[in-house]
Amino acid sequence: MSELINNKKKEEILYDYIINLNYGDTVLHQDIEEIIQENHDSKKYHSIIQKAKRKLLESSKGLENVKGIGYRVIHPDNYTDLSLKYIKSGYRRIDNGFKVLQYAPVNDMSKEGFERYRHIRDSANRLHAMVAGGCTEIKMLSKNSKLLPTSR
Repeated sequence: MSELINNKKKEEILYDYIINLNYGDTVLHQDIEEIIQENHDSKKYHSIIQKAKRKLLESSKGLENVKGIGYRVIHPDNYTDLSLKYIKSGYRRIDNGFKVLQYAPVNDMSKEGFERYRHIRDSANRLHAMVAGGCTEIKMLSKNSKLLPTSR
């Protein structure tokens, strides 16, 4: 196995292993540790996992964390729920950025700083409103499957 690790990146080795798993299969932390030869408490382990997850997702093979156990290959019907999780997380980050601008000490800014702030704030206001509206729509659709279109 160590010869193989020298020839391929660890995330590619992990990708090659997981891509052949079925939906719902779980890969344990111990198995991943053996595959990539990294301790699951290390930053390197988590970095490799994230790189492999990105590549797997691009191949329609998503992974979800199973706390304390490992990772599970996401069933196709659960991709929507996973996307909602990321959308909500992204909205919270945008909202936090908006609040930083909202409470910025504009009276203490230089003329150049205020001008830059004003342009950023205007764009952020539009983004915040657009994302808030989109999140509201997605929230309504996700709670009421009757509103979702049935054809593809």
